[in-house]
Amino acid sequence: RPWGYWESYKSKIAAYELDKLLGMGMVPVAVEKKWNRETAAAILWLSPIHPWKEMEPKPKPAKWVRQVSRMKMFDNFICNKDRNAGNLLVDDDWNLYLIDHSRAFLTDRDMAVKMQTVDREFWERIQALDEATLAAGLANWEDKASIRAMVTRRERMKVEIGKLVAANGEANV
Repeated sequence: RPWGYWESYKSKIAAYELDKLLGMGMVPVAVEKKWNRETAAAILWLSPIHPWKEMEPKPKPAKWVRQVSRMKMFDNFICNKDRNAGNLLVDDDWNLYLIDHSRAFLTDRDMAVKMQTVDREFWERIQALDEATLAAGLANWEDKASIRAMVTRRERMKVEIGKLVAANGEANV
């Protein structure tokens, strides 16, 4: 618990495994590795890549809104309250990559971020994952309480998405 936060290398691997289940393609490959008698996550190095601070002032392509929407939905689903500019990477084709999930997969039921838009296709993929599928894909990395919390947060996301649609109309969300 450095600086009062729960951190685990296992959460980095779980984020990658969940990314695969969702067909997201935004979390770099992460595997368990032993090195110097320590166990940690080994993460695929991406190149060429740019930090968000370098890309932020540049004009964004149309696909950017969809990627940001997916990022926020993913962060809510896994309770990643530590998303910041330092863990957003962008390649030359404006593909967004999400790194550093060591503080995610908490048992909190709260939303990590406020959503303004929803990617319907991605939301349908999140809804299709039941607790058994999540457990089968993430059991090596996350405990039952964390997985149950994901299901609970998904229900909260459903309520929040309903409120967004009611306030702004489905076409605008």
